[in-house]
Amino acid sequence: MDIADFLSRLSRVHQSGRDRWMARCPAHADRGPSLSIRLAQDGRILLHCFAGCGASDVVEAMGLTLSDLFAQPLYHRAKPVSRVLSPSEALRALAHEAGVVAIAAADIAEGKALSAQDASRVCLAAGRLAAALEVIYGG
Repeated sequence: MDIADFLSRLSRVHQSGRDRWMARCPAHADRGPSLSIRLAQDGRILLHCFAGCGASDVVEAMGLTLSDLFAQPLYHRAKPVSRVLSPSEALRALAHEAGVVAIAAADIAEGKALSAQDASRVCLAAGRLAAALEVIYGG
């Protein structure tokens, strides 16, 4: 989703800097703008509600999902592998990446919002898993 479409779904939006905006948070009864929105250089839309709402709460109130905050599909974010791994190294690496995704999924299922850093790490793990599947099954 692009930033213009995202901002059009919010009320009382005003620009607070280059690639930064403030708006009413749709996840709670907001009287004044408490939602900070920032467009990252890689196209991600970063959110912070000063009243304490999580990003997942905000996008859910907007009828969106967390994946709508990303300009491109998650699997395009993986960096290419710089060396060939042995089969056992590859399996360990895949198990680790699957563990990262599982932990994040469990947190989300419990209603916990992911930090921007955690969301970025989950995106990296998802991309690595998708890239591995593409190598295995061809793309």
